[in-house]
Amino acid sequence: MSDADLVERARRGDREAVGGVLESLRTPLHRLATSMFWDRDDAEDATQEALIAVMTNLAGFRGESTLSTWAYRIAVRLYLRRRQSQTERSGVTFDSFAADLLDGLSASDSTRPDAELLAEELRIGCTLAVLQCLDRDERLVFILGDVLAIPGEEAAQIVGVTHDVYRKRLSRVRGRIREFVRGHCGIVNSSAACRCRRRVDVAVVGGRMQPDRLRFVERAMVEDAKLQIQELHDVAALFRSAGAFDSPADLTTQVLRVLDTNPGPLLD
Repeated sequence: MSDADLVERARRGDREAVGGVLESLRTPLHRLATSMFWDRDDAEDATQEALIAVMTNLAGFRGESTLSTWAYRIAVRLYLRRRQSQTERSGVTFDSFAADLLDGLSASDSTRPDAELLAEELRIGCTLAVLQCLDRDERLVFILGDVLAIPGEEAAQIVGVTHDVYRKRLSRVRGRIREFVRGHCGIVNSSAACRCRRRVDVAVVGGRMQPDRLRFVERAMVEDAKLQIQELHDVAALFRSAGAFDSPADLTTQVLRVLDTNPGPLLD
């Protein structure tokens, strides 16, 4: 079924079609939000807000772009206006984050039984935290181009600039990210000082990570995590793997509940 047909059915109040639109957009919008805001709770809230905005503005979808591109544009406007997260308010920079990484290293790898899982938690959190060193406009360009791997022409439409302007912005931001990651991340550059397993003990002792309350990974994910790390070849792959976890399946249910409680104008 085409995007236009699915949206038209949803506009007419077809419950199955409404669910289909939500399911097709839930994970892409959540991946964008998680990379933008770092914290998964903030990302869930932002994603729900974006999905509600999409569903209550379906009358504005004219089929001139794909449904996902149209939805990304709505989400981007909301995400860029969203209040700053606690991480953003801390004013982290590439220099301050580099110093923090060095301060958080132990002399050797952690020997905890769950060290591998905790190292994966740190890898994802650290990779997403690097993005917080960028301002929101820069972050958005990098996420669209290298995390979500959206083609340049489509990404430019989402941002609302020409392809040439988008391409130049992405090139500048890529340069800054690559310089930082290759200078500090041992996954990408074996000569760099930072190692995830060397950060585990300091993070746990300092209370920056709670082994029984992980933000990004679940214990069942550890085998998949090992495979992901083995397949990392470059900076872009590192960031794509950090944002690859699924969005909460109940987001669709939550949005449907909100729409049922506060029905918006789905129809023309």
